[in-house]
Amino acid sequence: MKHIPYPRLAVLLPRFPDPVDFWMQREMEMLMRLGWELNIFALAYDSRQMAALPAELRALAAGVGERTRPAPRLAGFEPPSDPLQSLPGNLAQVRKEVLNNFRGQPLKMLEMRAFSGKAAGLAAEMRARRIGHLHVQYGTRPALAGWMIHRLTGIPYSVRVHGPELADRDEVTPEALKGAAFLAPATQAARETLGNLYGAADRAVVVHYGIDAGAYAPRVGILRAEPPFEVVCARPLETDNGLELLLEACAELLNEGLPLHVQIIGEGRLRKPLQKRVDQMGFPGAVELPGDLPAEERARRLTAADCYIDPLPQLRGEREALPLALFEALACSLPVVATNLPGRNELIRHFETGILVPPGDHSTLTAGIRDVYNQPAKAARIARAGRELLLQEFDPQVNARLLTSLILRQR
Repeated sequence: MKHIPYPRLAVLLPRFPDPVDFWMQREMEMLMRLGWELNIFALAYDSRQMAALPAELRALAAGVGERTRPAPRLAGFEPPSDPLQSLPGNLAQVRKEVLNNFRGQPLKMLEMRAFSGKAAGLAAEMRARRIGHLHVQYGTRPALAGWMIHRLTGIPYSVRVHGPELADRDEVTPEALKGAAFLAPATQAARETLGNLYGAADRAVVVHYGIDAGAYAPRVGILRAEPPFEVVCARPLETDNGLELLLEACAELLNEGLPLHVQIIGEGRLRKPLQKRVDQMGFPGAVELPGDLPAEERARRLTAADCYIDPLPQLRGEREALPLALFEALACSLPVVATNLPGRNELIRHFETGILVPPGDHSTLTAGIRDVYNQPAKAARIARAGRELLLQEFDPQVNARLLTSLILRQR
């Protein structure tokens, strides 16, 4: 598919390998399909995790080859001195500028001194490999590393902004965002945050994530003719995921007589307290905690369900506004009820492609599930529209081409 000579592309990740980050994996896979040769680097690297990677990323790593994976020494603090002699930029000056941002914070200054050494090592490695562009994941520490590498080598860099990480202002360096050739926020809400908090919206172009909706079998029919009414939620069993609110909503609906069967797919530290709450509800078998499931089994359960729920009450850190399970549910033509968090209305358009409810309120979550149950034809129509939106605006290959065009403009 390569019709023009692409510059060598480096991808800088927070961690490598990171078996759980589907969107980074998917983006790298799409770029490779378009003809890019990827050189993978990371701020933290652990070869012991390689065996835990999914097949797609193992294949990607094998395709890139050993020479393009960062050497274990790059995970240390200070790189060897010799390679740095070939860097055109002034490491002492760059380090000084970084440390000036943390005056009066001795621990942070110590951390940044070590961090600048790591960035310098990555810069030397990228220059040796004749990298033409650096694509950075996340607007926090990786973006700062990208800015330093650019200052030391002249290599242009872009930043993939996921969104929630921008709220941690202690971890975001505005100069790193403003110095990028372009920013690629995943949602319009993230682009607005770049403008409101960091004055960097002028260099930001929204590049959505997405999945191949055609790989999922759409649900056929309106809703099941016979009970139970099947509700699915896929979230880790951890605090602040809204699962307690979901159980409250389900208990209310079960007491009303709705024939619910609820599956909360995931695993985590809240399993025992959640199971205790389920047992106290007094509806044996109504709520199931099946644990983590393989992707194929999760997709099968979604296709067989009547409604998908995401009760997440807030975005924090590296949480995604639009998690994979929301895309999968829409791809399966499944009615979706989700909390109205920043960025979600780009995918879940209220009463057009799904139902949005205020976060942190079990009563509105209850009402959303009840609406799907009481209006099956309307819910099915909305679900079909959700799948169509995925096909039109969240196609991963289309968005990889957009990202490619943005990179090539910097040449």
